[in-house]
Amino acid sequence: MFSGHAYWAAYDGMPHINAVIEANLPLVFGEIANKQDESIAGETAYCYYDLDGIKENHPPQNDLTYQALLTVLKEQEIGWLAWCWWKDGCDRREMTRDGNFSGLTPYGDDLVNNPIYGLKATAQRATAFGA
Repeated sequence: MFSGHAYWAAYDGMPHINAVIEANLPLVFGEIANKQDESIAGETAYCYYDLDGIKENHPPQNDLTYQALLTVLKEQEIGWLAWCWWKDGCDRREMTRDGNFSGLTPYGDDLVNNPIYGLKATAQRATAFGA
């Protein structure tokens, strides 16, 4: 199984998804995020790139948004995991303000409730092995 991490502010990783699909390789996206950090002069600049299209900081060099990526992953039936639930160096990248489902941030709410790719619309309960 291959785990892709979609921090692609500096390059376009979308064509590689098709290559993996065509090669029939097992793929999951282990880190989907709305913000990407950057190292500047040896220091981490948290939330530097906007992978959500909001344009409050710096746009990615390739117009990548996590929303467009999740739409493609839904169409291709590729699973994903979001980064991060809570307590991250970038508070705008957290899905919840307090670690509880009732405290979803706008980012967390989109990941859960988006009618196209959100967890409520797409998640399937796992079945027992051999069932």
